[in-house]
Amino acid sequence: MQDFFRTREFPVAAFLKAQGYPILATISQGNSLIFCFPASAKAAASLYFEDFAIPCRTFYAAIKELKSLIHGSKDLADTMKESTDGHPHPIR
Repeated sequence: MQDFFRTREFPVAAFLKAQGYPILATISQGNSLIFCFPASAKAAASLYFEDFAIPCRTFYAAIKELKSLIHGSKDLADTMKESTDGHPHPIR
């Protein structure tokens, strides 16, 4: 099984996406969506809490992409069972 860095914190996920880390999968839990990144993203996530600067446009683009992913996940809710066992749903 692949090792992931998981976060449900939207700003952290947007920060990692803006840093170039791919979202490998998502896990649905109730009304929450957990984003799964490569395990190597864990070290980069700590930079978010240290006020690491990134270009605003890059961060904004990552936010828009994550919002599309979230809304797309909600649209697919009827066709995809909610993950209750904690297994990630691959991003297609």
